[in-house]
Amino acid sequence: MKTIHQWSEIPDFETPEEEATFWDTHSLSPQLWNQVRPGDPELDEFLSEIQSITVVGAEE
Repeated sequence: MKTIHQWSEIPDFETPEEEATFWDTHSLSPQLWNQVRPGDPELDEFLSEIQSITVVGAEE
């Protein structure tokens, strides 16, 4: 997985699928997460587009 160290490394996405594919192989560095604070408009906008799901399998 590639770590993103600067916001400029995140491309503009054409589709949600393109964005999902990107985030399947990339993650934010701890230093980048430490640059933001709750209520940061740029982060709020960025996170508003992220979708996540949890898949729970049946235990046998």
